[in-house]
Amino acid sequence: MNINKILKAMKFAAECHAKQFRQNGITPYINHPISVAYKVSTLKDVTEEMIIAAVLHDVLEDCEEITQKQIEIEFGATVANYVNWLTNQSKKLGIKPRSFRKKYDCERLANAPIEVKKIKLCDRINNLSELKDFNKNFISIYINESEMLLHHIGNVDAELLQELMSLIIKIRE
Repeated sequence: MNINKILKAMKFAAECHAKQFRQNGITPYINHPISVAYKVSTLKDVTEEMIIAAVLHDVLEDCEEITQKQIEIEFGATVANYVNWLTNQSKKLGIKPRSFRKKYDCERLANAPIEVKKIKLCDRINNLSELKDFNKNFISIYINESEMLLHHIGNVDAELLQELMSLIIKIRE
């Protein structure tokens, strides 16, 4: 693993997300991709490209000025491909309502590389772990979307599947 490349990705993502915050309006957004990348780094068979893609996973979606080509130039074709897969395309396509968007994105992810599916599961675990301050209606919707995601990609890693299912059960209690 080249730690310098990973640190470069963290700096790049921090600059891209510099003015963004999590839903609570307090936590810097960059904390989320760094947490996801840390989770990814603990997986069996993890690659440097997976960690870097985890750090950059929301850049194309949330930072309009960044392109896939720019990510490819900075971090390579594999990372750019993974980040593209992790980017919800439904928003760019203007699919509405939310339920149709989420269904589209889950079906698309079903065809993604295994590495991408594992990153996405780590992303969802992180998001679910931060739901406590949301209203109950949104939490219910997000849990249902998480179950749909599990249906499409949950079979790639038994430990991540179990962790995500446990989180869902805990939140529902």
